[in-house]
Amino acid sequence: MDKIFILMMTVCLTSCSQHFSFLPENPRLHDAVVHQPYSAKITIFGASVAGSGNSLRLNPVNTGLTIKYCQIPEWRMSDKTTDTRDLNCIQVQGTPVKTGVVTFLVAGGGYAHMFESSTRFKKTYTINIVDPKNK
Repeated sequence: MDKIFILMMTVCLTSCSQHFSFLPENPRLHDAVVHQPYSAKITIFGASVAGSGNSLRLNPVNTGLTIKYCQIPEWRMSDKTTDTRDLNCIQVQGTPVKTGVVTFLVAGGGYAHMFESSTRFKKTYTINIVDPKNK
């Protein structure tokens, strides 16, 4: 009987743990072309991303690309909505102005739960910006 209780408690406690996954999983996003609009979307699955302690860093910053959180769809908003960012969705967009490799870091954490503290995540993506003549 004790073994069954221990097994059930283990299953219950591990089912509450946060496991973040990213779509796309590949850390290399599709290539961008100089002077052509670019857009890529990254979705974070597994748990709700907490609003504090998150980081979106793009390097180098002068490429014409920007990184930001997606907007919550209007149908999900109410009169009490104060933050319209969807923290589980990240948008990279812009028109690249020069060739090179762009890297960006997506880091943050989830909300704490009854049986587990907040879990952190960190993932780095790269985008190759190519010249349209060499494509």
